Amino acid sequence: MGIVADEVVLPLFGVSISTMQGAFAIILIIYLSGFVFPRSMIALPGAIIAGISLSVVEFIMHYFIREQQKKEAYK
Repeated sequence: MGIVADEVVLPLFGVSISTMQGAFAIILIIYLSGFVFPRSMIALPGAIIAGISLSVVEFIMHYFIREQQKKEAYK
Protein backbone atom coordinates (compact mmCIF):
# COMPACT_ATOMS: atom_id res chain seq x y z
CA MET A 1 0.00 0.00 0.00
CA GLY A 2 2.80 2.43 0.85
CA ILE A 3 4.61 2.03 -2.44
CA VAL A 4 1.44 2.84 -4.39
CA ALA A 5 0.68 5.80 -2.13
CA ASP A 6 4.20 7.19 -2.54
CA GLU A 7 3.88 7.04 -6.32
CA VAL A 8 0.27 8.30 -6.59
CA VAL A 9 -0.70 10.35 -3.51
CA LEU A 10 2.64 12.06 -2.89
CA PRO A 11 2.88 13.78 -6.31
CA LEU A 12 -0.81 14.78 -6.19
CA PHE A 13 -1.04 16.21 -2.68
CA GLY A 14 2.53 16.92 -1.60
CA VAL A 15 4.57 15.99 1.43
CA SER A 16 2.41 17.44 4.23
CA ILE A 17 -0.96 16.04 3.21
CA SER A 18 0.56 12.67 2.30
CA THR A 19 2.21 12.49 5.71
CA MET A 20 -1.05 13.37 7.49
CA GLN A 21 -2.85 10.68 5.49
CA GLY A 22 -0.12 8.22 6.41
CA ALA A 23 -0.32 9.16 10.10
CA PHE A 24 -4.07 8.61 10.12
CA ALA A 25 -3.66 5.23 8.41
CA ILE A 26 -0.93 4.19 10.87
CA ILE A 27 -3.04 5.19 13.88
CA LEU A 28 -6.07 3.37 12.50
CA ILE A 29 -4.15 0.19 11.66
CA ILE A 30 -2.42 0.06 15.04
CA TYR A 31 -5.62 0.70 16.97
CA LEU A 32 -7.74 -1.74 14.97
CA SER A 33 -5.10 -4.45 15.27
CA GLY A 34 -6.16 -4.66 18.92
CA PHE A 35 -9.47 -6.09 17.70
CA VAL A 36 -7.80 -8.56 15.34
CA PHE A 37 -5.54 -9.88 18.09
CA PRO A 38 -7.90 -10.19 21.07
CA ARG A 39 -5.27 -10.64 23.80
CA SER A 40 -3.40 -7.47 22.85
CA MET A 41 -3.99 -4.28 24.77
CA ILE A 42 -3.73 -1.33 22.41
CA ALA A 43 -5.18 1.89 23.74
CA LEU A 44 -6.08 4.79 21.48
CA PRO A 45 -3.53 7.15 23.08
CA GLY A 46 -0.80 4.55 22.47
CA ALA A 47 -1.83 4.22 18.83
CA ILE A 48 -1.79 8.01 18.46
CA ILE A 49 1.67 8.32 20.01
CA ALA A 50 3.01 5.54 17.78
CA GLY A 51 1.38 7.09 14.70
CA ILE A 52 2.82 10.53 15.38
CA SER A 53 6.26 9.07 16.11
CA LEU A 54 6.29 7.10 12.87
CA SER A 55 5.00 10.13 10.97
CA VAL A 56 8.15 12.07 11.78
CA VAL A 57 10.19 9.43 9.97
CA GLU A 58 7.57 9.23 7.22
CA PHE A 59 7.75 13.00 6.67
CA ILE A 60 11.51 12.80 6.13
CA MET A 61 11.09 9.82 3.80
CA HIS A 62 8.35 11.62 1.82
CA TYR A 63 10.55 14.68 1.45
CA PHE A 64 13.40 12.67 -0.07
CA ILE A 65 11.06 10.62 -2.28
CA ARG A 66 9.39 13.79 -3.58
CA GLU A 67 12.75 15.39 -4.35
CA GLN A 68 13.75 12.26 -6.27
CA GLN A 69 10.45 12.32 -8.20
CA LYS A 70 11.09 15.93 -9.19
CA LYS A 71 14.60 15.06 -10.42
CA GLU A 72 13.22 12.14 -12.43
CA ALA A 73 10.59 14.39 -14.05
CA TYR A 74 13.24 16.80 -15.35
CA LYS A 75 15.43 14.15 -16.98
